[in-house]
Amino acid sequence: MALDYYVSVIKRGLQFVSEGKLKDCFNHAFDMLNVYRNYGKDNELQIQEKMLKKMLRYACSHVKHYQEVSKTLNNIEDIKQYPFIDKDMIKSNFDSFVSKDKDKMIYNIARTSGSTGSPLEFYNANGLDDFFQYNVWKKHGYEDGDKILSMMGPAIDEQDVEKGIYWKEIPEYKSSHGQYHLSSLYLTNENMNVYVDYILALKPDFIRGFPSYIYDVATYILDNNIDIDFKIKGIELTSETSYEYQWDRIKKAFKTNNLFFQYGHTETCVFAYSYDDTYKLRVEPLYGYVEVLDEDGNHVKENETGEVVVTSLHNFIMPFIRYRTGDMAEFGGYDGKYMILNKVLGRSYDYLVNEDNTKINFTAFLGEHHMKAIGKIDKWQFEQFEKGKAVVRVIKTKDYTDDDENEIKTFFKEKGKVDLSFDYVNEITRTTRGKTKIVIQHIKE
Repeated sequence: MALDYYVSVIKRGLQFVSEGKLKDCFNHAFDMLNVYRNYGKDNELQIQEKMLKKMLRYACSHVKHYQEVSKTLNNIEDIKQYPFIDKDMIKSNFDSFVSKDKDKMIYNIARTSGSTGSPLEFYNANGLDDFFQYNVWKKHGYEDGDKILSMMGPAIDEQDVEKGIYWKEIPEYKSSHGQYHLSSLYLTNENMNVYVDYILALKPDFIRGFPSYIYDVATYILDNNIDIDFKIKGIELTSETSYEYQWDRIKKAFKTNNLFFQYGHTETCVFAYSYDDTYKLRVEPLYGYVEVLDEDGNHVKENETGEVVVTSLHNFIMPFIRYRTGDMAEFGGYDGKYMILNKVLGRSYDYLVNEDNTKINFTAFLGEHHMKAIGKIDKWQFEQFEKGKAVVRVIKTKDYTDDDENEIKTFFKEKGKVDLSFDYVNEITRTTRGKTKIVIQHIKE
């Protein structure tokens, strides 16, 4: 009964979205996320188990790939009967992952960025991102009428770009991710002032976007002593791994201590967000089912690191069950209602291979050690062709010296057993989605 009620609430919310009723949609979304949490004696994790069982049973009866899997589902541990899947498997056997009821469903075609070198196109009937994102905004003081600036990588009309316009507004009913979009795709050293002028004129209440992009703009603001003369309620970093040296500069430039993080994927199986100044992430159980697994497929223990493996709870047209994301995270246990991720360490391929043929996860490596030189770098990127050696491209600040190069070189040699060669550049190329890759790895496993 409770689950049926939840589904009916979702359907009403989706109707508001389709009609473009933003305020009704947001208010309804907030009600949806709270009324079900308070329904009866079940908490979020118990509700999640019911939703997961429903999805698994549906997949076994409606999706070819899962039809050979046992339909005996007594408890949540039975998900282990399901084999892992990944992008390549879905791409090579696409139709076998699609529900036989496809023609009866409303869906869109979604595409991942392909930052692994393997983009994925799939069917998606999950319209819940707006609901969960809006709930995060509410936690940080969002009020009707607040301006949300998205600093990510959407394409802008070519005619506008020729005129020096690198932004666009989108329909109000799609605005939980930002009504105003300032695209990273066209950012250069030469036009940075145009980007900053746009932000100063807009005076957004919130900013959401790629950490590397927001950091670049923050660095320009600080280097040029530009005053942000309006209050920013908060900044949400998403879609890339971020680093502490970036956080400090972003907060200083935009004059806000309210920095928070959101973690998720285009595949719509995981939604997590930071909830205090520890920056640990709370995994939303009513969005997807998440496991953090070691190399043998066993769930890691608290404070151990593993790969994030996820399962759809809402995308019945093309369920992803035990989908390997390639992301590494440190599992933080449960707080009663939520799974906690102490930190997301980035993609499993964000690593360097040292002279002992050992993989060094880049984010974890930097997190465990401290270098003064990091504060004197605008941006850097590593590229590796052979074990024990790597090229690092560095955009220097005016305070960077030969001593900083020596510190970095010594640090990676002594702590990581990797010899670095340096390439000093003025810009680092972004991906087609406007992101910046921290490691370009050519060594195959």
